[in-house]
Amino acid sequence: MIEAANRGLATPRALFVGNITLDNLGTRIRVGGPGFYGGIALSEYLGVDVYVLTSVNDCYEPLIKSVLSTYGVKILPKKCEDVAVFRIEKGKVVAIESEGCKLEAYDVFSVIDIVKPDILFLTPVYSELGIDLAKEVTTKFRGITSIDIQGFVRRERELKCVWSDELTELITLARVVHGNVKEFCVGENVVDWLHRVSRDSNAMIIASMDERGCYLAYRGEVYEIPTLAINPVDDVGAGDVLTAIASYYLYQGYSPLEAACRGVAAAALKVENAYSKWFDRESLDVLSRELLTMVKKVR
Repeated sequence: MIEAANRGLATPRALFVGNITLDNLGTRIRVGGPGFYGGIALSEYLGVDVYVLTSVNDCYEPLIKSVLSTYGVKILPKKCEDVAVFRIEKGKVVAIESEGCKLEAYDVFSVIDIVKPDILFLTPVYSELGIDLAKEVTTKFRGITSIDIQGFVRRERELKCVWSDELTELITLARVVHGNVKEFCVGENVVDWLHRVSRDSNAMIIASMDERGCYLAYRGEVYEIPTLAINPVDDVGAGDVLTAIASYYLYQGYSPLEAACRGVAAAALKVENAYSKWFDRESLDVLSRELLTMVKKVR
């Protein structure tokens, strides 16, 4: 268990740093990205004050701002001639059609000074946030820093996965780290890597395994958390929801295992209830207790 000092505190303020996307589903375009799905999970269902720093062009800014404001999520736009457009097939990103613009140090630090977040999400979708800048931000920020690795490992528009020692160093500086298990392209057995890297940091590292649940590594111990038995409807954004909810409950003083189980429960409920109310606090409490009884220690 980590310290429970934050339990019962007023609702935190969250800032996502990473581009909102337009997802091309072939027959239609919809808004997406970690700031969208994670932002909705926090703002709409937990009442968190949520902001997103994203590059956006004049053409699509009104659409993105309007859609997110429906859920209480506020965007802080960096003007750009481009917007990030991803092609989605069978719930997965298969190609990047346009990238959006990079977020520079001035953009990030000035927004942190304005928003003063309690939880900072560094969630690039495709290289718009450099690892060196992310390390500098993580080192200086005093709240909960949560990192999604997808935008740090994607290379080329064909989404080739490339790992680096700098990314490993960034992970050890954070409090929450998430990625799909396929994105941990570390060149060795993922469980062995999670065990080794988590021993030397205070990060809770979550490696999602889609319908199989996830691994959670913390201080040298690795657990397998199963997912819930659900009828899947739409799994886009499930990892973003998992990361956001786990980070929120860690901030509230829950242990990494408790926080991760709530994240897994929230992600499963989002997948099943994609076009209706996703979840509420009570359902997360009940289902996470169920998940805790099914957790297995694997290392």
